[in-house]
Amino acid sequence: MGNKKIKYILIVILIIIVAGMIIWRQNKQKEEFSVIPTSTSTPTPTPTPTPNEIADWATYQKGEYGFEVKYPSDFVKAEWTDFEFTNIAGDFKGFFLVQFKIPRSYIKSEFYASDIRIEVDDENICEKLNQFSDVDESLTTKIPLAINKNIFTKKEKKDVNPGVSYDKIIYYTKNKEKCYSITLFNIISTTGIEALVDQNKIGEEQNQIEKEKKNFIEFLEQKMLPTFKFLE
Repeated sequence: MGNKKIKYILIVILIIIVAGMIIWRQNKQKEEFSVIPTSTSTPTPTPTPTPNEIADWATYQKGEYGFEVKYPSDFVKAEWTDFEFTNIAGDFKGFFLVQFKIPRSYIKSEFYASDIRIEVDDENICEKLNQFSDVDESLTTKIPLAINKNIFTKKEKKDVNPGVSYDKIIYYTKNKEKCYSITLFNIISTTGIEALVDQNKIGEEQNQIEKEKKNFIEFLEQKMLPTFKFLE
């Protein structure tokens, strides 16, 4: 009778230990998950250009939309108001868009083109951008950036069409009930690359495009975006 009682006590103790280990593991997983950065993380500050680096740049100012930005004077500028095509959040009609096309002289790969687009929409577009599913594993959460005096959220969105892929690096912020998004819009001719046939050349082109895209991301974050400011 005494042995049975001891066995019973040992079984109860074992159950308590196992249950405690399960609870500890669950709490540990919650802690690990909670440290994943989100849009409420402390924004990462980015470098700013020196006056000499942008001394010969032009200034684009749009008073009715409340902002200005500097850009290299050889970039080709075009703008639309109430443009009738899909905006950055997937809606059919946008509000305002200015595009700065990057000249071919900046780009080595013949299968790659890039431009920078600034879009102004209603503030709910920022909420839709927050809901986009990220496609790059390194961007599974939104990345907050402190650029000059503004806090932007950075996300990546990729679209693939037959023969062409679109890689959009989006920086967006809200101000006075409007959503401002600045996008590095990368266009890659997958058909052109595949037509090379030679696997070594295909690999070289893909590497070159990734290198150029990285350089333009750094240019936008460290040179052009720091000149963006809201007008009083």
